[in-house]
Amino acid sequence: MPILLRFRMFFFNITNPEAFDNSDRSDVSVLRYEEVGPYVYDEIREKVDVSFAPDGNNVTFKQKKTYVFNKELSKPGLSPTDKLSLVHLAYGLMPGLLQLLQGSKAAEKNMHSIIFKEEVQKIAFDGYVMLAGQSLFGHRTENIDKEAVIDTGKADIDQLSQFLQYDESANGRMNVWNDTGDCNLLKGTDGTNFKPDIKESDEIWAFEPMLCKSVRFVHDDRVLASKSSQGIDTVRFYATDDNFAHN
Repeated sequence: MPILLRFRMFFFNITNPEAFDNSDRSDVSVLRYEEVGPYVYDEIREKVDVSFAPDGNNVTFKQKKTYVFNKELSKPGLSPTDKLSLVHLAYGLMPGLLQLLQGSKAAEKNMHSIIFKEEVQKIAFDGYVMLAGQSLFGHRTENIDKEAVIDTGKADIDQLSQFLQYDESANGRMNVWNDTGDCNLLKGTDGTNFKPDIKESDEIWAFEPMLCKSVRFVHDDRVLASKSSQGIDTVRFYATDDNFAHN
């Protein structure tokens, strides 16, 4: 059954891009911004190419993600075809991207300014010329993740939905980050399913393919108190500060 997630995007739109382009292009303090959003998108997750191991202890699949603009929950009047003026992502936000763009004649032709103007849909998902066809989220509105293997919980219910393998990972580790510590750990579920009877003292992990990173969550009433929702008791967890610390 497809799983529906939801996220909101805000942008800082430059209201006077001509002020920078008409100057000597050295003083960014002349730029003026306005916050625009939220642009709300539904993320629909569905497992495809599903196959179970003969013993039923694990299942192999690929996760299909589809992103759909939610007009009802977005700020009134906003559209995915809105054109915004933004500071180019290649400047400071994505190390090494300028080197990538050097191979794109179309990108080089258009990179005459640190400011670009494009539709929200293309910036977020579909890709645009000034980023050599890339986008903020690195994929299209319909995307299929790499092959994954997870535990079905048949042998041990506490291992329900835990990742056993993702793409070319081996022995619970990936080879993505230049790190010998926890950065390359493949640990946890996809964040939509966990073992039953989770307690406040538990530590839970979720692996996010977009980050190529497993993230640790803990409970602490002083940070995020548990509460009931529509008569159902819930335990609330938060991501710890050390998740992106370099070991």
